[in-house]
Amino acid sequence: MQEQQLNFLNLELFLKFLKGDRRVPDAFRWSVSIRNKITVMQILNEEVFAQLPKCFDEIKEIKEKGLGSGIECTKLAIKYEVFLNSIYALCENLSRIVHYLYKSRLPEGFRKQKSRFLKNLKLTLQQTATV
Repeated sequence: MQEQQLNFLNLELFLKFLKGDRRVPDAFRWSVSIRNKITVMQILNEEVFAQLPKCFDEIKEIKEKGLGSGIECTKLAIKYEVFLNSIYALCENLSRIVHYLYKSRLPEGFRKQKSRFLKNLKLTLQQTATV
């Protein structure tokens, strides 16, 4: 079985168990929300890749003719930004779930968890460098 398929099965299993996890308030809604955010990410990923050749063609035309609107590359930038925002939204949802599962050990929200992780990583790296 391919690794990607295995990861998908693991995700499906996680979302199924999440629906009934009593540690997570409104777990069913969180499970549905995470699944929806993953679907949105997949759609946006396809849109970004579909827009790339249009932007490249536009750049080529601008180089050859010396003029062009830049619309296709602007569309790419917009689609890419929305795609990145969708990744952040998924991370935010997952951070809420992780907070519920490990309440006493993790702060609430992706930004706070990320900051704490990076702070701990920096301390670990500093300690390793002094050894």
